[in-house]
Amino acid sequence: MRKIARMTPHYFTTQQLTRPRVSGHSALRIFRISMPTLAPTPTSARPTLSVSQLAALIRGVLEDSFNSVWVEGEVNGFKPMPSGHWYFTLKDQDSTLKVAMFKGRNLYSKVAPVNGEKLRVRGRVTLYDARGELQMVADQVEAAGSGLLQRAFEEAKARLQAEGLFDADKKRPLPAFPRRVAVLTSPQGAAISDVLAVFARRYPMLMVEIWPSLVQGDEAIVQLRQRVAEIASVASRYDLLLITRGGGSAQDLACFNDETLARQLAGFAIPVVSAIGHEIDFSLTDFVADVRAATPSAAAELIAPDSVRLHAHLVQSAARMRKIVQSRFEQRQFRLEQSYRLLQACSPARRISLDTSRLLHARALLQRALQSRLTQLLQRLRSNAVRLGSCDPQPILLRKRQRLETLRIALERQLRLRLTNSQQRLAGLDLQLRALSPQRTLERGYAIISNAATGKIYARASEIEDQALLRLRMADASLDAKAIGKAPSTS
Repeated sequence: MRKIARMTPHYFTTQQLTRPRVSGHSALRIFRISMPTLAPTPTSARPTLSVSQLAALIRGVLEDSFNSVWVEGEVNGFKPMPSGHWYFTLKDQDSTLKVAMFKGRNLYSKVAPVNGEKLRVRGRVTLYDARGELQMVADQVEAAGSGLLQRAFEEAKARLQAEGLFDADKKRPLPAFPRRVAVLTSPQGAAISDVLAVFARRYPMLMVEIWPSLVQGDEAIVQLRQRVAEIASVASRYDLLLITRGGGSAQDLACFNDETLARQLAGFAIPVVSAIGHEIDFSLTDFVADVRAATPSAAAELIAPDSVRLHAHLVQSAARMRKIVQSRFEQRQFRLEQSYRLLQACSPARRISLDTSRLLHARALLQRALQSRLTQLLQRLRSNAVRLGSCDPQPILLRKRQRLETLRIALERQLRLRLTNSQQRLAGLDLQLRALSPQRTLERGYAIISNAATGKIYARASEIEDQALLRLRMADASLDAKAIGKAPSTS
């Protein structure tokens, strides 16, 4: 057998160990056991190896070539034995590798295998003779992939929580009826399809603007930060922000555990909904968001009100409103009828006529009194003129004339005042009459419904027959209509 130099320790996947490539770029070498070339001999004289000998040869080659190698893969079938030994399998999408870590080694390990998590394992590759199986005897294990990510996640989560960014009193309620929503996600992912389908089903009038971004990989972190900053600059256009993506491994969701991104969302101007992965997945964006949803579809359910239930609620509200309006209309109608009867009993037209007659009578009395007074004054003036005779009556006459003029002016002023008061009272009564007239009621939006043929006025819907020709008298004109059915009773 040809001796082969030991390889420098290197990281491998289980696929590389179990299926090494033959190309010149392979990370592994193909080892060959050289046997002496013998001339053909009879079957009974050919050298033959036992199974144990062949297994020992293969084990020696493996242990010499892979006595200290790192392998990364997903843990499967982990079994902590009562003896303290660990047995599990490392696998990737194509291959598996059995691993054994004995008690003397795993006692000092800081990381224990967990089914489904990725580990990096250092040890030697050997052959288990009893079964003829390839296996690795591990000396050291450490977290890889999701394990390291989980540790970083917990550390960042502790820092943000200590700063109070997860406090419940900082969570804002979602708007009951959002008009425009910004969605930060991948435009090619299944998440956006689920979200749009729920929006279309529950709330078709909702306006959705998609901000495309990578949602996986190192470049996604930079792009997500940039998109959040861009949305923040126009946040007033939206009612809320939804950041979402579908399920995936811990590595796939790692970009949503970025601490800088979480701080951006914690101080966002509008409410934020986070729906990353499935229900069992949690990210930093879930903790800092105002609302965390288990899935993208669940987030859409939380954001979009159910238009069917909303319509039912509006129908119920409209029915209650009709009932209230009908009740108030009946109350006003009753009061109107009472007022109408009072008006008929008091006869405002007769009162106006009576007041007008009284005003005319008072005016006639005033005119007669003025005429009588003038006559008396004239008589006294003549008498004084006769008596004075030779005396110069001019000063006295001038004084009398002045007083007469003063009295005439005062009398006319009193007459005009009485006339003005009477006219104002007459105008007030006229305004009261107009305010209580049916025409003013029509001008407030009501209509009088009557039979177009007979002129009968209807007070209730139950009096109207189907297909009856109706005439609707409104404030400025009358309309002809036809009864096509009755709405359900709201009482």
